[in-house]
Amino acid sequence: MSLKFPNIFILFLIGALAGILGSQVIWPYLSTWPYLSRFGVFQKWRPQTTIINRTEKIVITENTSFQEGISQVSPSVVNLQSYQKGKLLKEGSGFVLTSDGLIVSSLDLIPTGTDKIIVWGQLDSSQDKFISLSGQVIDRSFQDNLFLLKIEKTNLKPVSLAEQLEDISLGERVALVGIERKGKELYYFVNLGTIRAKTEKILYLNLKEDSLFANGSLLLNERGEVLGLNLLRENYLEVVPAYRIKKFLEKSLKSNE
Repeated sequence: MSLKFPNIFILFLIGALAGILGSQVIWPYLSTWPYLSRFGVFQKWRPQTTIINRTEKIVITENTSFQEGISQVSPSVVNLQSYQKGKLLKEGSGFVLTSDGLIVSSLDLIPTGTDKIIVWGQLDSSQDKFISLSGQVIDRSFQDNLFLLKIEKTNLKPVSLAEQLEDISLGERVALVGIERKGKELYYFVNLGTIRAKTEKILYLNLKEDSLFANGSLLLNERGEVLGLNLLRENYLEVVPAYRIKKFLEKSLKSNE
């Protein structure tokens, strides 16, 4: 006796429903019985716990890494003013190298005839304001166009100088940090750029800055290290690498022992 097509279809449908019911309901239910769960055929039907590891996506904006570094280094940045017989000759920026008051800046800021240097900065950690102190030149480097200045102040916050020139990469993002003055008002200013080229003596930047207060300012990387000191030229900046500043400081300290 042959089965007609409708009967075959009904049998197929019943079989499919029985399979679904068995795999989704009956077998999983039986696998929860302690006795039956010991047998391998039932173990694969046991309910499984899925562990979802929570992950966090941290989005760092373009300037976030610099903001913290700039905040940390700002108390080490100073404004310098050179005078002759009470007349202002030049002014720019500089930064603290040692906690006992040694400051480095551009030699251009103390022209011949300078008889007084005033240093402005947040030099007192207990006060969130700019104060001024007199400074005394203790050494000059004509080769690197730098000078060292001593102020009578302790517990200052020195910068962290980059160790080696090899640690500086072309295209690395950098920030210029200095102190600008308008009238009697002093404030920090920054400018962002990248390393364009480097030699053993000078770093060159993709950064345009024409403020005279950029002369003597520091150059900061995203790790919070000072890469060098900025020298303002006619229409560009040159940077004395940090390792040369460190050599100048060490040589000066030895000669003054």
